[in-house]
Amino acid sequence: MWCGQVQLFRIRELFAAEALQSDPKFLKREAWELPVSFLADLSAKTHEAGMEFSCTPFYLEAVEEMFPHVDFYKIASYELLWEDLLIECARTKKPVVLSTGMADLPEVERACAVPA
Repeated sequence: MWCGQVQLFRIRELFAAEALQSDPKFLKREAWELPVSFLADLSAKTHEAGMEFSCTPFYLEAVEEMFPHVDFYKIASYELLWEDLLIECARTKKPVVLSTGMADLPEVERACAVPA
């Protein structure tokens, strides 16, 4: 399966307030945030190319924001322990891909066992 994949995050939610206060360079990363309004066009272009479109949510509201546009959700490996995010994605009934690069086997097993 070929796919286009992007990430939806908000720097002020991704980093702890203490980190943002201690190092202002983190706030410069707000320029990296993908506007939600771009998702429809990204999805359409990806589908036109014959691929599926996916997005990685990094805040709970992102799951709903991307719902009309994605074919599946991708969970970052360091978010595998965030059960609320896994449940929110599962509630959509769309496929969920779990990235496992930074996870150990017990973390992967725990994520797979989260009730849908």
